[in-house]
Amino acid sequence: MSEATSLNSYQVLESIHRSRRFSLYLATKYDSSKEVLIKTPDPIRSKDNELIHSLLAEAAACTTLKHPNIRTCYESAGNAGGAFLIGEYIPGISLAGYLKQASSPLDMDTVIGWFMDILEALVHAHSMGIRHLNLNPHNLMVTKENHIKIIGFGKDKAAWMHGEQEDFDFHPILFIAPELFQAGIELPASDIYSVAVIMYLCICKVMPWRIDYSLGSVQQKKQSLCRAVIMPEILNVQMPDWLYGIILNCLKLDPHQRIQSAAEMLDAISSQGSSMPADVPEESPVQVKEPILATQPEPEPFVLEPEPKLFVLEPEPSLVVADIEELTVEPEPEPDIPVPLPETQFRVMEPAAPPAKPAAPRQSMYSAQPMRRKELPDAIDNKKLSKTFKTLLWMSLLVLVFTVLKYFVFSSRPKFNLPADSMAVEEATSNPIEANRPIKMVLMPADTLVMGSIAPLADDDEFPLITVRLAPFYISATEITQEEWMMVFSANPSQNKDKDYPVESVSFYDAIDFCNAKSLKDGFRVCYDYFDTEVICNFNADGYRLPTEAEWESAARAGMPVDMSTYSGGNNADDLGWHSGNSGAHSHPVGKKKPNSLDLYDLSGNVYEWVWNWYALYSYRIPDLFKGAETGTDKVIRGGSWYHSSSEMRVTNRSFAKPYTKSAYIGFRVVRSVQN
Repeated sequence: MSEATSLNSYQVLESIHRSRRFSLYLATKYDSSKEVLIKTPDPIRSKDNELIHSLLAEAAACTTLKHPNIRTCYESAGNAGGAFLIGEYIPGISLAGYLKQASSPLDMDTVIGWFMDILEALVHAHSMGIRHLNLNPHNLMVTKENHIKIIGFGKDKAAWMHGEQEDFDFHPILFIAPELFQAGIELPASDIYSVAVIMYLCICKVMPWRIDYSLGSVQQKKQSLCRAVIMPEILNVQMPDWLYGIILNCLKLDPHQRIQSAAEMLDAISSQGSSMPADVPEESPVQVKEPILATQPEPEPFVLEPEPKLFVLEPEPSLVVADIEELTVEPEPEPDIPVPLPETQFRVMEPAAPPAKPAAPRQSMYSAQPMRRKELPDAIDNKKLSKTFKTLLWMSLLVLVFTVLKYFVFSSRPKFNLPADSMAVEEATSNPIEANRPIKMVLMPADTLVMGSIAPLADDDEFPLITVRLAPFYISATEITQEEWMMVFSANPSQNKDKDYPVESVSFYDAIDFCNAKSLKDGFRVCYDYFDTEVICNFNADGYRLPTEAEWESAARAGMPVDMSTYSGGNNADDLGWHSGNSGAHSHPVGKKKPNSLDLYDLSGNVYEWVWNWYALYSYRIPDLFKGAETGTDKVIRGGSWYHSSSEMRVTNRSFAKPYTKSAYIGFRVVRSVQN
């Protein structure tokens, strides 16, 4: 097509683009100066039925869609001998080219304006039952008026498989939704995912995940599904919290938990986050939202009127409010209580709120029908009534006495002092054997961690994946050794004794006690205190504390995705940790196996390690995912041990024990919060 084409009404002016599949030409009509775009299969494959079918499907979709932000298709034709599409020519540059040329961060208002254009176009397309399924910067055109037009509707849903990285840094496969990549499932929410990836890229100028771009495109995609979204603050990018929350929501792996429609996302952005929390937590995969029950009005306090005569108001379908002269003794009918809907695997739609009604006086709630009044018998059994009141009074006194005895006289509190029965010493801290010295710590930078695993070996409690933001912290390079324990305490509780072995046979409370005592020795502010029987942790203090479960897993992964590192530091269990297959049935000196990339030792194997969190299944219903569940019966232990199989050493494996448990295969390591 280097001269007048077989499309007799048009003349080709120049070739715009050529890929392995299609060629694009700029052309004009002979009878006008209107410029158009002509798209044909590549000349070498002009009779390829797959390409002909794909081109005609694209033409059909574009002909159906009539929107200013979607490329218009004027005409098309095709048969076994070839096909063509004639559409709107858009002067401008692709978003991929625009980002490639941009030398400075894009203006936030400009980016938001672009994505309003994109979402408005998607609202129209989705309303027509058409999804794009291949949104990426190559399919978005920045016009001379600085608006966005979408091209490429109607392509096969697997068109991304033929994508080319070309001169752009990021392969089109990285913008495809997980359900489309993994299972070929196409949903409106699939386009929402792609929009969020592109939006993050425009604002931060990098993809939302840390990816090894030396890998093949498919491996890059798999890696992205195991990585946490990078917080903009880490990249020194100022992104509004409300916008970051929207993007996080749209990047959820489970499509049912994303914003479900372009209209919903458009509304969230238009309102500038007023309807969105600062950080919309990822709930992946499917979690069911609990139905919100209507708030029941609080009952009015009952007032006993000292009247000599009593009467009863018998409940009617409609009631009239009247002066009360007698104590009501008949039970009132129970109010209707909404029954929660049964749980499903899909999003629970909340019922629409009833239309607002004008406030009315209390009497208007009842109809003015005659009240039936029933006099009680004159003879009331006063002795029986008096006996009832005395019984209630004695019961109230007993409850009061029990409460005082339980919570004030005999109340227990967390054992920050080492229990004598377990330590076999009368003094815990007065005569430490070893001279005090600092604990070797490694700095962990701030990060966003996707906790858990969906790998075949994963247990049920490692799922669903949850996203947790982590502030920077220090973590001890090894498990606390018996030598370090005895810098604080004079008794060594361990069964396998050696100064370089990890301290073990310590309970959760023993570990807490060590953290506080060591903090005082080193001049730090202690982290742990108690309120009644509850242990409280001040995460802002600079003293030693146990890591949270998220901090522990972040350190164990050392920035590596689960699919690339089964254990802390790699995939060879024998090289990285002591387990039942190589330990000889006892613990070993710390630091004798290979460390992970952060020079942290024994996060897999040797002894299990106490962490702060109560054991509970992962859920976004937990208010603070960093601190974990607020209550529980068991504390989480992590990392596996010399006593257990190597499968327990996996970085995402979770186990638990009662906080008072003391075992030869449970120890701990410590962390410290980084002070601003």
